[in-house]
Amino acid sequence: MDPHRIDRSHPTYYARACALIEGARNLGWTVEADEVSSIRGSWLRPKWKGQTRNKSLALADRELVSECVRAAFCLCRALELPQCARPGMARLRELLDRGGTPDFGTELILAAWLVREQRREELYEEWESATLFELQRYTML
Repeated sequence: MDPHRIDRSHPTYYARACALIEGARNLGWTVEADEVSSIRGSWLRPKWKGQTRNKSLALADRELVSECVRAAFCLCRALELPQCARPGMARLRELLDRGGTPDFGTELILAAWLVREQRREELYEEWESATLFELQRYTML
């Protein structure tokens, strides 16, 4: 994988990492932003030096990325999408710890990520089956 590869359909991985860092910092996810920043920094080291092109770096220009992230956040607010911020994630983690079932939509996706992150594969599959069984109640009404 070349983090500086430019194609017609997606930004470079380098530009995407810049956007992830900016978005994560906007949401207060500084530890995670620092982790991605470390990976991004490695893409400027000698191994990738030959692939680092001015065009690739221009696509990851700080002002350009900031404006793209700002526009994305504005759209999310206009669509009234929930923010993936720490307080909401903490509430969701508490719900899971009590054995609760998350609502459909974003909460369910985030819960799956949390469970997968915290538990082994077998436990995740067990949680997934139980959750899907529980959520079937809503579709049977």
